Amino acid sequence: MKKTNKRRDKLADWIFCRLMDILNDQNREIVVVFKRLARGGLEKDGKTYNGQIGQKDIVDDGTQLITIDPQISKRSKMRVFCHELLHILFEDIDDEKPIENLEHLLWPQLSESQKQMLGDYMYSLVKK
Repeated sequence: MKKTNKRRDKLADWIFCRLMDILNDQNREIVVVFKRLARGGLEKDGKTYNGQIGQKDIVDDGTQLITIDPQISKRSKMRVFCHELLHILFEDIDDEKPIENLEHLLWPQLSESQKQMLGDYMYSLVKK
């Protein structure tokens, strides 16, 4: 039986709820684009990737654009989407490392249904 840390689970649930708030905010437009990112090659290090596989930009009309490299697995795309949403949630943090650390703590604590919900949102936001 998997041993869980209740405090950590509650924190993961709280952060997940904040991510859902972002995704359900009617005053915020988020668009997901799958396209190859030119900078940096992808290198797999264990279960995670090094190199740029996602990015968040704000385009002229205020839309938040999340670009994800299409050459990674669906599961990795969902994790990258979560990572980029963390950048939106913690927009005051300019440094990549704290967001990376938070993602590495958060992702394993999310339930499969929470991860699937993020994936469903990701695909629903794809620019056609």
